[in-house]
Amino acid sequence: LTSSLVAVSLAVLIYLVLTLPFFHVPAATVLGNDRISGEDINAVLGVTGQSIFTIKPEDLAVRLRMNYPDLASVEVKAYLPNHVYVTVSERQPVILWQQDDAYTWVDSMGVAFHPRGSADGLVSVIGLSIPPSGAAVMSDPLVPPAFMQKELVDAILALAPAVPADSTMIYDSSDGLGWKDSRGWTVFFGTGTDTMALKIQVYQTLANSLVERGTIPQFISVQYPEAPYYRMNDDQSSETRTDDGQ
Repeated sequence: LTSSLVAVSLAVLIYLVLTLPFFHVPAATVLGNDRISGEDINAVLGVTGQSIFTIKPEDLAVRLRMNYPDLASVEVKAYLPNHVYVTVSERQPVILWQQDDAYTWVDSMGVAFHPRGSADGLVSVIGLSIPPSGAAVMSDPLVPPAFMQKELVDAILALAPAVPADSTMIYDSSDGLGWKDSRGWTVFFGTGTDTMALKIQVYQTLANSLVERGTIPQFISVQYPEAPYYRMNDDQSSETRTDDGQ
């Protein structure tokens, strides 16, 4: 009889715990979000109206990160009687990558994610080729594979201040980063960051020298700053020339 009473009491208690509105989560409280709305996050979590005793914070954190690759971190905590707090950290875009008819945001680690709203100060890059992808983060399998290598991101940010206001940076897998200059040529700098400042200085000196001489090349490369070269238009010459330092 005693065992039966205990079993019935536990069953009633479990029933009340799962059904009493007092223990039902009205909605998760979202902290740290900027571009992703609390409503969107709650829609993915699906905790509204659920008993606090059925909430599994770790599972909810995984669900959010799988649905939103633009979340760098997620922390979910549940408290009695019916409180769920979600603290998120959003990835910050630094590059607007455009290729074919599509575009994406890229953060400083090379992870790409869907643009939401607007972001100031992004470096626009037109991809003529697919960039080399970054390595997976083995310590955290939920981190999306990097769309591009971090070294390429660093090179883009290093070259960005030198891009003329009327030009947009371009990327080509063979020649690296550069732009189409309004003076009539295309210039490329490769992707190495160690000598990017030197490459920019060499290019500016070479470009000024060409303009002073009235020479308008078709192509300039300072991928190797110790051996820059330019190529003339087809109607002038097809010869590849090495800069003589003048």
